[in-house]
Amino acid sequence: MEDINYDQFLKIPRSEWVSGRSINMHSKFDVIGLIENILRREGEYELAEETVFRYLLKIPAQHMFAARLIQQLLQREINLEEASPHEMWFSIGGRKSRFSRVEFCLMTGLRFGPLPDIIQRPYDMVPGGIHDRYFDGKIPLLLSEIHNHLATKEFHQQGDCLKMALVLLANIVLFGQLSKGKTTLWLLMLVENIEEWNAFPWGHYVFKLTLYYLRTAVGKSNYYGFPYALQVGFYLFCFMC
Repeated sequence: MEDINYDQFLKIPRSEWVSGRSINMHSKFDVIGLIENILRREGEYELAEETVFRYLLKIPAQHMFAARLIQQLLQREINLEEASPHEMWFSIGGRKSRFSRVEFCLMTGLRFGPLPDIIQRPYDMVPGGIHDRYFDGKIPLLLSEIHNHLATKEFHQQGDCLKMALVLLANIVLFGQLSKGKTTLWLLMLVENIEEWNAFPWGHYVFKLTLYYLRTAVGKSNYYGFPYALQVGFYLFCFMC
């Protein structure tokens, strides 16, 4: 045990902490139950269990984000000289706690690795893909439009329901995007090859995204990315202490 009170390194002094602000956590778990039911209805749930997102489908629908807890944690962020740019440190009970790639990987099970160039390439609709066949290549394509089509029970071939479900899970759960927002276009290219989808370094991408949003969330009311990993990390830290 280190005899150091890490509150002295707080980025935001306790006197400037705020509480009672309404927080909107945009990563929603309620969509998971809906997607599970649709996949089972279409006989594609077993296919989903073979993908890298199989663990997301196991999250209980009643498992909720503690938005105010995240808010309080972010106000406890500290500056440490030895800290990497790719991690955050917090003072909890006068002790330091880290949130880095290691903790994120442990909390989510998502893999890390070099990011492919698909996320930077200009969008090129896959001929005969779900974007082409179901939505006529419409841009922007709203997430609500994909969700509504999933509810129609009209699919041209096996696997199409799964592809739409994976795109929704990535956008709404992991990226924490608004359910009425735009679909991330490169996902529509990636999902046409399930092997490439499973090989994609989701941990790397989602952690980088989440870290950015967490660092810019203090004082704001809308939280994006996948901050749930930070919440679970906090529970684990308290348990170990």
